[in-house]
Amino acid sequence: MKIGFFGTPEIASFCLEYLIKHFTIAFVITSPDKPKGRGKHLLPPPVKEKALEYGIPCFQPHTLKDEQLVEQLSQFNCDIFVVVAYGKLIPRSIFSIPPLQTINLHPSLLPKYRGAAPVEWALYNGEYHTGVTVQLINEELDAGDIVLQSPVTIAPNETAQDVYEKILPLGASMLIQAIKGLHDGTIKPMPQDHTQATYCGKITGDTARIAWNKPSLHIHNMVRAFNPKPVAWTTFRGKIIKI
Repeated sequence: MKIGFFGTPEIASFCLEYLIKHFTIAFVITSPDKPKGRGKHLLPPPVKEKALEYGIPCFQPHTLKDEQLVEQLSQFNCDIFVVVAYGKLIPRSIFSIPPLQTINLHPSLLPKYRGAAPVEWALYNGEYHTGVTVQLINEELDAGDIVLQSPVTIAPNETAQDVYEKILPLGASMLIQAIKGLHDGTIKPMPQDHTQATYCGKITGDTARIAWNKPSLHIHNMVRAFNPKPVAWTTFRGKIIKI
């Protein structure tokens, strides 16, 4: 089977390497290189580095709404596209290209926690359970039919990093199972219950600022949720203290 992969950060790179061991990766779409550090040197995203390591064609378009790009991707004749933390919504002109459509790995039990940073927000809200969903992509945010789901327990002192370390290998293996199941017809996607949907937004530095008038459990959950980034913080005698 031939797969087209869309992803950007380290978690996507992890899943890409897992897929490489099981399928033919025809191409990778990732975000453009970004300037970092004092020198503002352009650094490639982890997914680009992984693609180059394995000699996989890599594209870094600034927009997916490009007819030439759509035609180019169509010529790869992929069976399915896979999206893991790409960072942009995939338009219908692209997600409808492959015969098995396009699947996305989302780190929550959809329809709960649609949107950005679902693991962090689950911890922030003091949840004891989260999970992983493989869904078909449609034109709405995280609202596609569910292909597979698996729950994950959150221990009282676990951080976002701890939860991701459990979710990543689980999610990668679920992608393999989902692709095979869609291909042989043993998995039938089910629609989400949209009446149960909840949403979470992007996390900023201000989100991670500790409000000391909040209950101690709330602060504890903030520290867990924003570890390893952006890291919960406060000020003391005019200095920023990260916790």
